[in-house]
Amino acid sequence: MPSINRYRRVVPATFVDITGTPTGDISDIQIWQDGNQLQVTETNGTPGLRFTFTFVGVTSILRLFVMGYYNGSATHHLDIQMWNYTTSAWDQFCAMMTANDSQQFVCEVFDDTDYISGGASQVRFDHHVAGNNSHNVYLDYIALLY
Repeated sequence: MPSINRYRRVVPATFVDITGTPTGDISDIQIWQDGNQLQVTETNGTPGLRFTFTFVGVTSILRLFVMGYYNGSATHHLDIQMWNYTTSAWDQFCAMMTANDSQQFVCEVFDDTDYISGGASQVRFDHHVAGNNSHNVYLDYIALLY
């Protein structure tokens, strides 16, 4: 797994909670290993969880880096997606399976052409099926590496 210290990084500028209940805010995921976390609790509806981060000042992307974990059930997972400005659709990059402690997710972006528009890029966390309000995602850090 590559060390993120080798890369320049862009952290999210905004957090939009579409579905789920957040505890914390954008500042909790902008500093690597600072002890703060953004927690989002699923809802009992469909989708169970869905929220988006917007990055600004993006010139290139080699990897999407996420430090955190999803505490759900063995049959649930959380998709990590990026907005494709060419196709106007969300593309799947990684998935968070259920866990009890933080993990590093390094999602390779082989061609960033479709994922940057006017210096902006978007990342979405999506649990598109029915949720359970005892399931949570805990995020420590998110960055686009270049």
